[in-house]
Order: sequence, then C-alpha cells, then structure tokens
Amino acid sequence: MVDSAVMQISIDGSYYDCATNGSCIYIQLTGTSPTISGVTLDGSSMTFAGTNFPTSDYDASCVYQGVTQAGTINSDSEVVCDWTDMGVPLSETAVEPSIVFTHADGVIQLTADNSAAVTLDNPASAPTSTATSCSFAGGCSYTISGAGFYASLQNSDNSISLCAETCVVDDALSTASEVVCTLPEISTTYSVTNYKVETSDILSLTWTSSSGDADEEAKLNDGVDDADYTDDSAECYYATTFDANYVAVLDEVSIFLNDLDTSADRELIADLLVFQGSNDDFSTTEDLFTVSTDLHNGWNTHIWDSDDGDTMPSYNSYRFLGSGAGACRVSEVKIVGVVAIDNEDSTYDCTPVMTVDSVEYTLENVTYDETVTPSLSAISPRFGTVYGDDTVTLTGTGFGDGDTAYVWFDGRECTV
Repeated sequence: MVDSAVMQISIDGSYYDCATNGSCIYIQLTGTSPTISGVTLDGSSMTFAGTNFPTSDYDASCVYQGVTQAGTINSDSEVVCDWTDMGVPLSETAVEPSIVFTHADGVIQLTADNSAAVTLDNPASAPTSTATSCSFAGGCSYTISGAGFYASLQNSDNSISLCAETCVVDDALSTASEVVCTLPEISTTYSVTNYKVETSDILSLTWTSSSGDADEEAKLNDGVDDADYTDDSAECYYATTFDANYVAVLDEVSIFLNDLDTSADRELIADLLVFQGSNDDFSTTEDLFTVSTDLHNGWNTHIWDSDDGDTMPSYNSYRFLGSGAGACRVSEVKIVGVVAIDNEDSTYDCTPVMTVDSVEYTLENVTYDETVTPSLSAISPRFGTVYGDDTVTLTGTGFGDGDTAYVWFDGRECTV
C-alpha cells in the first residue's frame, strides 16, 4: 500500500483541509483486493474461503444478517468466525455475508469483494417459551428458547414486542440458545388508576379541526404562543383521537389565549368553548368543562385531582367545541395525562411476538396481574439527615423477599 498526500477539496480556487487529522487519507492498494469465493457453516463456525486475505496488521470481522462477529485470519485464503457466544444469526433465505478487514491503525478498512455472490442461509427452528405472570410495573424476565435468536436480535430490525411495548433483551442473561428479555410495564386504565405505573406527562397530539387546514391545526402545538389558530365557523372544533382500544387518562388541560384585553374579546370565548370526551368518535360526548368568564391572557388550566376525589377523564377522543364565530381562537393546547389500554380488569394478558428476519413468532402469553404487583402504602420516617445511615421502613404488599427487593431514593441505591 502507498499513502498519498492528505486529500483537499478545491472550491472556486480555494483549498480546504480535512477537519479531523487522519480522516482524509487516500490509500492506494498495490496488490489485489481480498475476494470471497465460498462460505460454509458448521455448527457455530463460519468459514470463508477466498484469495488475497491480509495476513498481518489486520483484524477480520464477519458480517451476517446485519450482525458482526470477530474472526480469525488463518491464511490468505481462509477466515473463520466463531459464533459460539451468541449463536449464528438466522436467515430463511440465502443472503450474502461479508468480511471486513480493519488495519491496526483503526482507520483503514477493507471489505472483501463478493462479486461471485456467495450466499448462506440459516433457517430457524420454531422457538419455545413459557406463559408468565408479572407485575403491571414490569421488570420480570421472559425466556425464549431457540438457537440463533439472540444473535439475530442484535440487529435492531428484529425485536420482541407485546401490547405495543418492547421487551428489551438482557445481554447478561441471554445465550446462543436462549433469549432473556425484561418485560415492560403495561399501562391499563386499572393499573394507572390503582398503581400509577406510569407518570403523567405532556401528551404528543395530532389535531383535526373544522377548518380542515393542516397549517392552522399545526399552530395548536407548535410551541409558538403568539400565532392563533383561527376558524370563523359558527360551530368550530379541534379534536384529537388515540389508537383503537386506548384512552388518555387526563390530569390537566391548558389553553394559551391572546388579546383578551376587553370584555368583548373575552365574550367571544367565555361559556362558548367546551372541552368534551368521547369513546365513539363523537357520536356521543360528555362535557368535561366549559371555559369560564374568568379566562385571561396566557395559560388557562383546568385540573383534575384524584386525591381530591375527582374522577379522571378517560376517553379515546377529546375535542374543544365552540358555539360561535371566534370561540375556537387559541394559540396553544397542552394536555397532561397517560395513554393507557382501555381495560378495568385486575389482570391483563399480552401476547409477545418476536420478529426475526421478517418472520413473526407468536409466543406464550404474559399475564399482568394485580396479585404480583407490589404496592407501597407507607414510608417511615418521612424525613432523614443529609449524613445518611437512617433506617427507613417501607410498608406495602408484594415486595417479595430481601434477595429480590431493590430500593432507590433519588436514584441512589439503599441497602435492604
């Protein structure tokens, strides 16, 4: 190999150097490029045959189905990759693997030529799993048995999901023949109300409106509080709807209003703008609150508090409905709450699906169950010193034993 001078870019007679040293070096090969002529798979051993594989100053990596494994360069005609630790990624059809040779300097990389279109398949056998019960708060391990699945899940195109959530692979527990993932929390209307498994936050919303104008609808949550949504319809609305079988359990709704300097300005909105909920696409609705005469410039907020005995709104769709021209004139809308599965049962079943190489494998059910969901009812004492070493007693149910219980205060682990 011969290193040329560092490359420069010339634009209109001006020359520009590379911003990072070593990143713009042009390498001219004096020999023939490495070339793949064949590949075989024997158990977890993948062997490449070829020509002109570099035998010094380079490390080899095999890439198969988007997953990389370190290899050993045995000669200028053989590279072997051992997939024992994670297993060989799965492929229902024959696909082209590749070899990448990385120079000891960490900069130069050579990809072996596979113009011969050498391919390899590694079909899967059906995975197995066992039905599992878990807390609504998640955190339980779920095990899937089968060769190659752990390796395939290193590719982000593959995943394990249940009830629209991801079961995250636990690399510390998974092996070549077994995938272990950590079950996610599941928010249902029951678990949100009784266990607060998810913290309320500002919801990301998409609006439709009587204006039918996407530019106007975008103003409702674009973060700009001086550009009003305008709709002069005698009966105007802007609405948002969540996925089927889901509802938003709300804590508060806020609207930002401008130009309410006179009573005439306020009368265009006060008592004429109503916030409604619906579970049938507004065929029927419930009035949740009406914007009152004490509205003012800036944020106007309506709050529901379960601690005060309020019933938290729980609907698939919400809208503001105005009954007069100009009643819908607002700048921003902010809704705080939790999106949850619409189910009030104390247990809820989710069916995990593992997707690998575009094939979906349906696994055994996970039952989220109140009886295995921990509940904290008291902390004593409620105050401590900055020096620590205080004994704190947590009272509740479903904690398990000391070997499986972990406690954190403000992100710091406490000895149990």
